[in-house]
Amino acid sequence: MPRHDARTHYEAMLDIGYGYHFNDLCERLYRRVDFVFGAIGLIGGCAAATALLPTSGTAVAIAGITLAGNAIIERLIGASARAERHNEFKRRYWALRAEATGLTTTDLDRKLAQLQADGPNGLNGLASVAYNANVLAAGRDDATIPTSRWSRLLACLA
Repeated sequence: MPRHDARTHYEAMLDIGYGYHFNDLCERLYRRVDFVFGAIGLIGGCAAATALLPTSGTAVAIAGITLAGNAIIERLIGASARAERHNEFKRRYWALRAEATGLTTTDLDRKLAQLQADGPNGLNGLASVAYNANVLAAGRDDATIPTSRWSRLLACLA
C-alpha cells in the first residue's frame, strides 16, 4: 500500500543507520573469511614444506591440492577486496549521518539514494540482522524482526 504522508527525517536517519550496520556486518564477515583462507594458505604452505623430508609423497600431494583449491576459492570470493569496499561504504554512511542534521529530508534522501546505488552488494542473510541492530541502536526494541537460522549463523560468523 502506498504512503500518503511525507517521509520524515527520522526515517531517513534510520535508513542511514541500516546502511552503516549492513556494511559493518558484511565487512566483518569478509575479513573473517579472508583470515580463514589466509590461514589455510599458511598451513598448506607449511605442509608443502614437508617436501624436503624424504617420506613426504602423500603430504605434498594433499598440501598441493589444498593450496590450489584455497587459491581458486579465495580468488573467486575476493573477500579482502569486498571487505575494503564495505568498509569504505560504512564510513560514507557514517559521514552522511554526521552531515544529516544540516540537510533537508529531500537532500538527505537524494544523498542516501546515491549511496545505495553505488554501494556494494552484500549478503542478503545479514539484512535482517542489520535491521535489528539498527532499530536496537535507535532504542526501538519493539521493532525487531525474526531472523532465520541462516541469518543467525552469518551473524555469529561476522
